[in-house]
Amino acid sequence: MNEAKLRKSIGSNLQKARKAKRLTQREVAEAVGLTTNYYATLEQGAAIASVETLYAVFKFLGVKASSIFPDRA
Repeated sequence: MNEAKLRKSIGSNLQKARKAKRLTQREVAEAVGLTTNYYATLEQGAAIASVETLYAVFKFLGVKASSIFPDRA
């Protein structure tokens, strides 16, 4: 899987997890110290966050990394 596809997959999974919690992008962004625009780029797959930022998002959403990162089979 190339980097662009990986970013898109992670972004899509972040969006699904956020929507499952009925949260807005703004709520997630503010909770983890990001701008709403930057968080939106993560969900769009246009950017990838640091490990620390992703950990904070996963923790806030109450998800495991394994549910966000795609299988590389």
